[in-house]
Amino acid sequence: MSAEREIRQLQKAKEKAQRAGNLVEEAALCNQLGEILASHGRYEEALEEHRQELQLLEGAGDRLGCAVAHRKIGERLAELESYEEALEHQRQHLELARALGDDTEQQRAWATIGRTYMFVGESRGEEEEEEEALRKAEEAFRTSLGIVEEKLEGAVAPRELSAMRTRLYLNLGLVYEGLREAARGEHYVRKSIFLAQQGQLVEDLSRAYFNLGHMRLRAGEPSGALRCLARARDSARTLRDQAMESECCAAAGQVLLSLGDFGAAKRSLRQAYALGSRQPQQRRLVRANLRY
Repeated sequence: MSAEREIRQLQKAKEKAQRAGNLVEEAALCNQLGEILASHGRYEEALEEHRQELQLLEGAGDRLGCAVAHRKIGERLAELESYEEALEHQRQHLELARALGDDTEQQRAWATIGRTYMFVGESRGEEEEEEEALRKAEEAFRTSLGIVEEKLEGAVAPRELSAMRTRLYLNLGLVYEGLREAARGEHYVRKSIFLAQQGQLVEDLSRAYFNLGHMRLRAGEPSGALRCLARARDSARTLRDQAMESECCAAAGQVLLSLGDFGAAKRSLRQAYALGSRQPQQRRLVRANLRY
């Protein structure tokens, strides 16, 4: 089913729930609409859906639902680079999770706060400001990991627990690379890859190899970067995730361009364009590189 068709169907279902006065069902449909819109780079529309979701759940008196809605609003605001406002909502998510005694949501809250601080660090021009934000990200990720290790063992399914660790190790790896601790960063990304392979977490495996590919390139190892990107693409193909596969092809095309292998780069970029990215910025970049 195409994304536009799925969005239309969800909007019709949302209107039906609204007419029936079913607040919880309408909120769930807002959540689904927000997720699919965000996955296609339509962040402002997604944000509006999650704001509606929060309002509906407040009306229904669903505190846990409100906590999750705050997290989603925070994620969308971070994608729109409104980091301070994003952190306000993410802290509200954390406070509600604490009040409810929900360890799983507290773990997610700290992980989300960590990712936002990581984005803040990437956006800062001054080295001191970048380091301060990345240290806050490190602290948040380690707090999240501590909850996984101390409170969630046996409380959540083993596969979900493995996915939590896998993502936190990847995020810590990216933080340490941002702090210019390349060896430490790669160590954590490789731990993420090992856990993803063990747990057959194919999407996480693709993401980890994709980031390791960029690390290898920045370390001056383009051949190693291409091997990692090929593995990331294999995982994306296993998932039948064309958007993720497109990003792998586009990244490989960039590496090949840097090597001066214009024929291979053009083939890789054409594959990326044919597969199609969800993100408008990525599509524009691929088109611009194809001109050469």
